[in-house]
Amino acid sequence: MLEKYKQKLISFFQRPKSLKSREWLFREDLKFKTLEVYLDEEHIMRELVKHIPSEELYYHEWHEEIDWVNGNGPQYNLYIPVKNEEEAENMHDPEITYFGGSAHTPRIIDNLYADDTQDLRWIRNED
Repeated sequence: MLEKYKQKLISFFQRPKSLKSREWLFREDLKFKTLEVYLDEEHIMRELVKHIPSEELYYHEWHEEIDWVNGNGPQYNLYIPVKNEEEAENMHDPEITYFGGSAHTPRIIDNLYADDTQDLRWIRNED
């Protein structure tokens, strides 16, 4: 356990600019600039973003579930690397939600659950 923490700490200070080449992700790494908004509604957003340090492009989807009882609905962020704006535009379909069993790999998930736990990681392939 201590060795895994040590590797993660070293990774934080020696991380490359590119998100694609990182094993560990940190919240501080997720710095993006919005280039194009495809959908912006009350509980869902889809957009093309550029990672500021590396200039890599990502199709980003944010989704919030409504918790009518406790008011602490989970929030889901999905970042899918894309080559260009055209690829991101082709991914946008208002009828499709990419959360859950997404067919897109690799992808970054950055989720905040109702119990305040977080999940930030790369999904590089499906098992």
